[in-house]
Amino acid sequence: MDALYVGIDGGGTKTKCIIVDASCNELGVGFGGPSNPNRQGGPRAVDSIVAAVLDAIRDGRDKGNLHGFVLHFERMLLGISGAAGPRGREILAKEFAVRREAGSSTKLPFTYGSFRIVGDIHTAWYAAFEGEPGIIFIAGTGCAVYGRIRLQEVPDEQTYCLFTSPKTPEYSFTRSGDGGFSVGRSGIIACANALRNPSDILVGLMRDAYASGKLWADHRARGEDFSRIVMRSAGILFSTSAIEGQSLSHTEIAAVAFYVSEASLRFHAASRDILSQTSLYLYEAIESILAILPFPNGVVPVAYFGSVFGSPLLYARLWRELPHLHRPAKLVLPKHSIEHGAALMAIRDIDVPEHVVSIK
Repeated sequence: MDALYVGIDGGGTKTKCIIVDASCNELGVGFGGPSNPNRQGGPRAVDSIVAAVLDAIRDGRDKGNLHGFVLHFERMLLGISGAAGPRGREILAKEFAVRREAGSSTKLPFTYGSFRIVGDIHTAWYAAFEGEPGIIFIAGTGCAVYGRIRLQEVPDEQTYCLFTSPKTPEYSFTRSGDGGFSVGRSGIIACANALRNPSDILVGLMRDAYASGKLWADHRARGEDFSRIVMRSAGILFSTSAIEGQSLSHTEIAAVAFYVSEASLRFHAASRDILSQTSLYLYEAIESILAILPFPNGVVPVAYFGSVFGSPLLYARLWRELPHLHRPAKLVLPKHSIEHGAALMAIRDIDVPEHVVSIK
C-alpha cells in the first residue's frame, strides 16, 4: 500500500481526522470527542484523537480505500486547540509516548513513522494560505486570531502574532476575547433574564431544542427541568469566571452559541448585542495584528473558520468593515479545511518554528 498520512483537527468540542495518500486524496474521515489537553487532560484528549483515527480507518475500509488489520502511517500531524503553547504539547506528547510502549495497556492500535503536534491555529493558517502571508480567525469553543507572514522565523523580525481567548501567557501577544463558550455564557444569562417572557426568541429556540434533545440531551434524559438548568447555570456564570459550572459543562455552554446566532438573524436584540461584542473583538484583534506584522504591500487576506458557530451577522459586519482599516484587509475563503491543512503539512513535512514538538 502507498504511504498514508494523517491530519487531525482537534478542538474543545470535537476532533476530526482525515487519512490521505501522498497526493492528499481523501481515503477516510473520522470523528472523536474533545481533545484540548488543557481541559480534557492527556488520557481523555488522546482517547478522542485515537477514536477519530479509528473512525477514519473504519470509514476508509467501508469505502474500500484502506486494507489490513493494523495500519502504518508515514506521518501524523495533529493540530490541536490548546497545543500552540508548550504545556499542551507536552501533555499530549507524554501520553502518546506512554501508549507507544509495547507493554502499555492502552497501546495505540496503529503505528506511525513520525508524529508532530502543533496548535490548531497553525494548521488553520496553513490550510487557509499554504504558507503565504495572511490572518485567520477561529470562532470555535474559544476564539483565536492569528497572523503570520512566513513559515520560517527571521532574527529580530516579528513573524507571527496571536490574540487568543482565554488569556494565555505563553504567547507573544494575547488578549481575552469571545468564542463559542463566551457567546454561550452570555446567551444563557440572556435566556435566564427573559425566561418569563413567552415570546422571547432566544428562550423559544433553546427551549424547543432542549425538548427535541438537540440541546443538553444528557440533562433532558435525566428529566431535568429546562428553566432550572438555565437559572442555576446563569447564577454560576454570572457570579464567577469558572469555566465549568455545577450544571453545564464547557462544551454544553458553548453549544448555546448556535442559538444566539440563530436568534440574531430573527432580530433578537440581546443576541445581536452579544455578537456585536464578538465582532468588535475580532475587528480590534485583526487591526492590532495588521499594525504589528510587516505584511507585504496590498490588501491582507483574512480567512474565517467557524467550528462552533458561524454567524452570518458577524461575517457580514467584518466583510463590510475590514476594507476600511488603516491597512486594508478582506475576508477570503480558506484554500482547505483545517484537517486538510494538517494532512498537507504531514505530507510536506512542514514545521512551524517555536510552536511545535516533534516525536520520532
